[in-house]
Amino acid sequence: MKFDLLMPGLVLGLTLVAGPAFAQSNVQPLNTDGIAKAMGKEGNLTGEMYRVSFPRSDLTVKVGNVVIKPALALMSWAAFVKSGSTAISYGDLVLLDDEINPVISKLEERGIELSALHNHLLHENPRIMYIHFVGRGNEVEMAKGIWEALALTKSPLVSTPASQE
Repeated sequence: MKFDLLMPGLVLGLTLVAGPAFAQSNVQPLNTDGIAKAMGKEGNLTGEMYRVSFPRSDLTVKVGNVVIKPALALMSWAAFVKSGSTAISYGDLVLLDDEINPVISKLEERGIELSALHNHLLHENPRIMYIHFVGRGNEVEMAKGIWEALALTKSPLVSTPASQE
């Protein structure tokens, strides 16, 4: 009698513990090679997140007499993580005023949503705005869309010397 009462609880417990492991066994890993190829640049894998960065080394931005280094506040980036059978991408793009509308249009065209448009700096010259974005789908297709949006800017899309990043 006790065994009959214990068995359903034991089966339920094993299902709850083992279920996630079995569910994850058929998930494909993040296609980091495809992302790098689509974006024309290798990124960095930290845990399960792959991040590709594009410093705005083409800009000389000043706040008063202080020159802002690209690594401090002028870094466009896109990160990718696997979520089930799809991926999630999110990031931040550093833009000049005249780059904003074309970039937003391209991101939306590629199914990537704008989550914020705002400034990080005050009284900078030239004026810089930041687009935060999020997308869900195939990581390589999202990478292509983000690269197409960046290609509408003056952002350097190739690796730059470490001193400039």
